[in-house]
This record gives sequence, C-alpha cells and structure tokens, in this order.
Amino acid sequence: HNSEWLDEIGFNDSYALAVTQETAEELGIETISDLVEHAGDMTLATDAEFPDRHDGLPQLEEVYGIEFAEVRPGDPTAMYDAIASGEVDVITAYTTDGRLPGLDLVLLEDDGHAFPPYYAAPVVDQDLLEENPELEGILNQLAGRIDEETMARLNAQVDVDGMTPADVARAFLEEEGIISSS
Repeated sequence: HNSEWLDEIGFNDSYALAVTQETAEELGIETISDLVEHAGDMTLATDAEFPDRHDGLPQLEEVYGIEFAEVRPGDPTAMYDAIASGEVDVITAYTTDGRLPGLDLVLLEDDGHAFPPYYAAPVVDQDLLEENPELEGILNQLAGRIDEETMARLNAQVDVDGMTPADVARAFLEEEGIISSS
C-alpha cells in the first residue's frame, strides 16, 4: 500500500463490554466470564458493525459461549444513551471513549482475550515521507505519550465538554511541549 507504519502512540482502542456501576455491583461482575451466567436475561446494545464483525459478537460468542436475550445494533451514541436510561443492560464500548466515566460505566475485563488490541500508530504514505523526511520524526514524538486513560480524557473533552478536536489536540501538544503556544 506504499505506506509506512510509524511508532505506536501508546494506547489501545479496542472493543470492551460495559455495564453500569450499579449492575456490576448488584451482580458481582468484573469480567466477561462473570457476565456469561446473566447474559441470557440481558439486552446488549452495539454499534452497527459489531454483530457481524469477526472480532465482534461472533468472537465473543466463540470465546465465552455467551448468549444475550437480545442484541440491538445501531448508532454508537444511541447505545450510550440507552444504557444511561436503563433501556439496555450492556453495551459494547470503546476502551478510550470519554463518555465512560461520566455515565459511571464499568469496563468488564476481557479475561478470555476475545477482543484483539488495536494499537494506535500513524500510517503515512511513503511518497509523502520521501518529500518531507522530517515528518517521521515529528509524528514519532507522539510515541508512547498517550495511554488509554489520557486518550479517554482527551476524547471526553470533545464528546462531553464540546471542545473541537483541533483545540483539544493543540492543547495536548502544547502541554507535552511538542509545539509552543501561539
């Protein structure tokens, strides 16, 4: 594809299953394995792709033998609204989603390792790198600087606080000393 994979930024943005803190405490669940015995009475909300992705529901069912009473695929924002309103019991979440803390959601540990990691790294066209050789060094300054917690905090500034992605990115790069404030 004539692309160059640069250094990993430091976070993994994978699928996860999330329940409310109340549900986790009431049922005593911390892992997806703990959820299995309760899933037959629960509704799972997902993004539109999850039920059919090989690394989504089919993988979850294969690894854990889990079966939900109902699976509702749809818009990712809608699933967060649905769990907040009590309309569903479990959602597929993204590990760096900034809405998790505000909704008091608990990510269940994927103790069977059903979900593969999705590590973030810049992928750049090789021709662009040849034309701008300094670009690799500039982008690799991000290597190892953003873990899941930091990425979730940055995402929350956009998804919860309403900041623009550009403003959040600029502020982060300034905090890290990668760019100077203007």
